[in-house]
This record gives sequence, C-alpha cells and structure tokens, in this order.
Amino acid sequence: MKPNEIRNILLTDWDPLNVGDSPKLMDEYDCYIPGILTLLSKGASVTELERFLMGVEAELGISPEPERRRRAAIRLASK
Repeated sequence: MKPNEIRNILLTDWDPLNVGDSPKLMDEYDCYIPGILTLLSKGASVTELERFLMGVEAELGISPEPERRRRAAIRLASK
C-alpha cells in the first residue's frame, strides 16, 4: 500500500479530527503513516490496526466513533 492510499483512508474513513474537507490539513495524519506501513508489512490484523488507531486517538485526547476506526482498519488491512 502506498502512503497516499493510507492518507486517503485516514482522511475519508477515520478522520477523528474532522479535517478531511480542508485542503490545508491534508497532511494532518501523515506522521502516523510510517507506523501503519510497518504494521502492514508485518501482516497486521484488523484488530492490531484498530489498536494502533485507538492509541493515536488517546494521544490526541479524543474519542471518535469506534465504527470509523473499524472501517479504516478494515480498509487498511484489505490492501
């Protein structure tokens, strides 16, 4: 999976900060892409990807809808 594909999934399916509509904030989650790439290279499961995203949410101090996290994890794992 390419970084741009991950960025798109994070912005369209997950987006806990609701920045996906702002062109100026398209890179908001880019710092998490290397971690996701590492997980994917190790064959991470949907659950492992969900845990990673949950850790990011905790780091950001937010609690978005779990369904969004799950949807993003499923899309990430399916690539």
